[in-house]
Amino acid sequence: MPLHSQDLARAMASAAEEAHRLAHPYLATEHLLLGLVSEVDSGAGQFLRRRGFQPRKLRAAVRALVGRGGRPAETEPPPSLRALGLLRLAENLAQGYGEPVNTLHLLWAMLQDRDCDGTLLLMEGGADPATWMAELEEILAEPTRRRPRVFIFGQGDRPAAQVAEASRWRERLLAAGEHLRKKIVGQDSAVERVADTLTRSWAGLLGAGRPMASFLFVGPRGSGKLTLARNLAAFLYGDSERVVRLSMDEFSDELRALRLLGSNYGVPSEQEGVLTRLVQEYPYSVVFLEDVERAHPRAMEGIHQILERGHVFDGRGQRVEFRDNVVILSVAVDPEFFEREAPVGFRLTARDVITTQERIEREIMPELERVLRADTLGLVDEAVFFPPLGGREMTELLQAWTRELTFEMAQKRNIRVTLKPEVNLRLIRRGNEMGQGAGTLRRLFVRDVANSLARAMLENTIREGDSVEVCEVDGAITVCRAGALPEKAGKRRRTPRATQPAGPRKGGQSPPPTDSSP
Repeated sequence: MPLHSQDLARAMASAAEEAHRLAHPYLATEHLLLGLVSEVDSGAGQFLRRRGFQPRKLRAAVRALVGRGGRPAETEPPPSLRALGLLRLAENLAQGYGEPVNTLHLLWAMLQDRDCDGTLLLMEGGADPATWMAELEEILAEPTRRRPRVFIFGQGDRPAAQVAEASRWRERLLAAGEHLRKKIVGQDSAVERVADTLTRSWAGLLGAGRPMASFLFVGPRGSGKLTLARNLAAFLYGDSERVVRLSMDEFSDELRALRLLGSNYGVPSEQEGVLTRLVQEYPYSVVFLEDVERAHPRAMEGIHQILERGHVFDGRGQRVEFRDNVVILSVAVDPEFFEREAPVGFRLTARDVITTQERIEREIMPELERVLRADTLGLVDEAVFFPPLGGREMTELLQAWTRELTFEMAQKRNIRVTLKPEVNLRLIRRGNEMGQGAGTLRRLFVRDVANSLARAMLENTIREGDSVEVCEVDGAITVCRAGALPEKAGKRRRTPRATQPAGPRKGGQSPPPTDSSP
């Protein structure tokens, strides 16, 4: 069982005292509620008291609802099955936040069960479980900025905390497009579609109970699909590593497709499911399903349920929520598709390459509907297309990676690094020959530039405080000190004797005068 916070331990002790005072043989949900409101310093206690719930009035309401028992239990009353279920649900919620379970988690779990006596008492006092759960999620997620909440703009005043949270997310989402464009090179139209969809999600226009947002990413490998997913995770959840990435090629046959969400037979690991287990471990994350066109129809059925309902049941019958996740279905297409035959029968030239989102959608969607389920595609909130990157975009990527590398070298090693223009031209030329877009270019940059610098430091060719240049010499990328020609390029010019530093000879004698002529 996960570690309980001290405020929850005190609340549980108060709940046991309330059950003993009422002579009830079990610790039930109404006793848990009394324990929560009794702890003035706990998060749930403050939450309930701000909404008008006081221990004395709530205790009278409990007596009116369930009455008193016959005789107090001689030992500490054990929790009822329903109370144990709430505690388990609170522990699962706390695990998603990576923290010990506290009173706020328990209050949220209680509001999930609208048939329990604790929630019935709250509803009699004017509580709206859905609104309260949303407010509790905002409080729990506030330290990590994990997700933008969907706010209900109904009649009456909203709590001040909710208004402030809405204002913060409004400011962030207004700048989402500009923020993501700085991180993604050459895909401004794709970024604009993603930012607009996030805005609709914040406004509550994507439908209740579904994932926060869902996308279909279509483009050749190396065009920035995964990069945008990682930057989206950093923007929404504060961590670029909160990306659950699965290759659907691993679920291409019926037997392996059952492992995606879990089956109701087999060993426990198979009942749990690969995707469902990862989402339970990382409930606030971007789910990136790569090569979704290769998934078996049984796996596609599970994906369809996620997009339609926002939840699925694994092989153990446990409900797994995707409401706090962004779901991305990724499809890889050949770069040659963007130079395919036009609908009227003429072949597009390189200058007529499709670049706008609308034209790409008109050309590609019929192909995708033949490969994927049309009803599944209809559930996706937005289709986003990534044209192949051109020479200008590749140059921008190299410049960005160069800035990162030079900054790290200056900060960690106190070495100033400059790349000659011919190095970028060579990398782009080789990347075009090998294909696969930005991914191949990145590997070439690391292999030819970063590895060359690391090898030069290891061999003590360059040291801290040096200024070095990375240049191309005789068809190879070479590292040398700035201003000096590498030995491969020709002989070093002899330094005039007059420029050699003067100093005492061995034995303390001064050097003889030298002729200053070359």
